[in-house]
Amino acid sequence: MTKIISKGEGVIDFQKTSVRAGATYNMLLSLDQCDHTFLTFNRLIRSVKKELIKEDMARPEISQVISKLWQVFLFKKIMLRTGGHNHHLRTSTMPKNILTLLQKKYCRSDLQNGVSTEHISVDRGSALHGWIVNEYLNVAKTLFRGVFGYSAHIRFVSNQEGKKQVWEERYMTDHSNFHWDEDLNSFSLIVYLSDVSKDDGAFKVIKDSKMFQQNLYLSAYDQCLCDFNGRDNHIVSNRVGHHLKHVREDDVKVFTGLSGTSVSFYGRHILHDGGFPSAGGSRIALFLEQRNFLTRPLNFLAKLLSHAL
Repeated sequence: MTKIISKGEGVIDFQKTSVRAGATYNMLLSLDQCDHTFLTFNRLIRSVKKELIKEDMARPEISQVISKLWQVFLFKKIMLRTGGHNHHLRTSTMPKNILTLLQKKYCRSDLQNGVSTEHISVDRGSALHGWIVNEYLNVAKTLFRGVFGYSAHIRFVSNQEGKKQVWEERYMTDHSNFHWDEDLNSFSLIVYLSDVSKDDGAFKVIKDSKMFQQNLYLSAYDQCLCDFNGRDNHIVSNRVGHHLKHVREDDVKVFTGLSGTSVSFYGRHILHDGGFPSAGGSRIALFLEQRNFLTRPLNFLAKLLSHAL
């Protein structure tokens, strides 16, 4: 795999910047480096639009690209508290009394083959809610503005047939499902409700992604082109693992653990994979995601600004 040097360390070039060139690419680099003010960004994004017109990109597609670039700018300036890249990745353990109640309600042996989810409502007066607030919600509020709550669901994964079935396309190789979440404010917490070994599809990350300084503008542009033309017809997408020829076992951190093991992570920056169980493997886990009242207004504003250009 290609390595680049970042802050004195060798890091995988997940955005393949070492093999890119051209006016549009250089402009996207400028957006990432010079998006200090609204006026500067507005001037730069007008140049991007002109270049896309020169490349004969269709008008609706140009509008979508520009809207996505505005989304990134507004996210960084309004929603993101950290003022830069955040690579949160932390493990913890759910208290036994809370875990036992969840297991009694949701753990079962007669899992259906494949993947299924069950959305749950958490009693705001419960010990579970108190733990979620301390372990997850308060952390989310330090990372993002606009956080007002969370959503929760149980995810059941079972591979009884010994084949990948509907997951086949996502798991062409052991690393092809490593991805960045599409939502810019993606911040999740997973709690294993069952013991999870490597064969049960344990959560895993590519270690170097913790250090990689992702250009969110370039990622937004890349994902748009993949949506327009297909993932295999562009250099890279948010599903980065699909575009990597090889990932060494030493490059991957696998989070196996007993029931109660929790992992919180910033999914927009950490390359991760929920994992697919081997034959006979299964996994039951609680998933938490933030609710943010800024998301819809900022996306709407981004569309308005893209049409104003």
